Amino acid sequence: MGILIGGAAAAIIGIIWAVAWWPSFLSVLGGIIPVLLLMGGAIAIYFGLDELRYPPPKLSPAEEPREEEKEGPQGKVLSSEEGAEERGGRMWLAALSTFNVEVVRDRGILSLPGARGEALRDKMLVGDYVVLYALAPQSRFAGIVRITGEPVQIQESPFRPEKEGERWEWQRKVHLFSFPSQAEWVEAKTLLQDLELLHTAREEGKDLFRSLVAKLRDVLELSEADFRKIQGALSSET
Repeated sequence: MGILIGGAAAAIIGIIWAVAWWPSFLSVLGGIIPVLLLMGGAIAIYFGLDELRYPPPKLSPAEEPREEEKEGPQGKVLSSEEGAEERGGRMWLAALSTFNVEVVRDRGILSLPGARGEALRDKMLVGDYVVLYALAPQSRFAGIVRITGEPVQIQESPFRPEKEGERWEWQRKVHLFSFPSQAEWVEAKTLLQDLELLHTAREEGKDLFRSLVAKLRDVLELSEADFRKIQGALSSET
């Protein structure tokens, strides 16, 4: 309270003196303002020259902030970074029907239904690899694609539903990294004994092929060792 009273008294006295000595007040003010402008200009010039000499580091594409557009009409890209440089490098395994695998090859896009589509949208990054597994009757590893585009919400999908009621809402552009012809797809059973993702099933004496099919209800993240084994098998067929 004392501070408030003291401040009010000082302000009132200041106003009275400013009025009483108005010409002197203007003279002092006229002398102070040019000095303040001169000092402010000098400081601005100093910092401007310093910025020219030592520019701030430029962020890489992976570090730049993303302009998210979480809400919008269907068909709108979630981020404006379509075609952005690589950021990812993780390896995934996803299953599709033979028809839908061919859609990936022909159109250079990847889409997955339901919860797997949400994984395509949320977990996978530009630069990630996806091994495509063609479901029965093929039951083969079909090829590898690399994600090059951000997730796009779609209204109509070129992919054919694999189960009744499936929703295909998200797709991404991909590059065909390793994709032999259908006749050269790799039969899954030839690799089952070597894949780390089936390690537990092997130890428990389970049927490895059925264990793999059960796992493929979800999108699986592959170890680098498993990815290299599948990649090597696909490359040897070409």
